[in-house]
Amino acid sequence: MKHPPKPSPAGQPEPAQAALFDDLPPDAPAGGATVLAIPVPAAQQNKAQRLFNKLIGQIQQQRGLLAQWQQFDLRFQQRLIAEFHPAQVQLTAARRKLLQLLDQLLADPRAEPRLSKPQRRKLRAWIAPLATSLLDEGPDADVEAI
Repeated sequence: MKHPPKPSPAGQPEPAQAALFDDLPPDAPAGGATVLAIPVPAAQQNKAQRLFNKLIGQIQQQRGLLAQWQQFDLRFQQRLIAEFHPAQVQLTAARRKLLQLLDQLLADPRAEPRLSKPQRRKLRAWIAPLATSLLDEGPDADVEAI
């Protein structure tokens, strides 16, 4: 990110400093530096060079695995949105309808089926958590009224 030049004490802007990694090829990693294996035949490498090359190979393998996981995560998120979201919307609608039905049963004492006092008490106990969970998903005037 380039910043505007700062004025010098004399009032004239100082020249902008060149970025350190502007001369890198476009396919270079984000860190700016690329670590390469030591290009000496394995028979001529000392123990440290062989270990270094082995570790560089492991890093490249792990980068490949990371790229695969990132691609999987993207596909998973897309599938989650495509498949799960519609089901979640249907579930929320069904829960709202259930809440309205329970409220209607409690509001009208002559409604069929007739409820006993323990049944009404149990319904009241169910309504509060159901309404709270629906309100946790977002504001809803109908649910707030209940």
